[in-house]
Amino acid sequence: MLSIWLCPFCAKPWRRAAGRFTERRRGRNRGEEELRSYCKAGLAHFKVPRHIWIVDEFPKTGSGKLHKPRMREMTMDRLKKG
Repeated sequence: MLSIWLCPFCAKPWRRAAGRFTERRRGRNRGEEELRSYCKAGLAHFKVPRHIWIVDEFPKTGSGKLHKPRMREMTMDRLKKG
């Protein structure tokens, strides 16, 4: 994978969860289950992201940095879709 961005969100009023965006690298296609099992092998169960989304490209600003407000919008859109 080329880049990873963890995005926290409120799953319930008293509980936070994390989703993971992964930017796809050309020639290497790992699926969500493979990434989830990789995380489970090296992290405590409560640190494993609940959602993993694979995207072709992250939105970037003019200077090439990650556009965080747009990433938060993408997170909320994907959570609403289910």
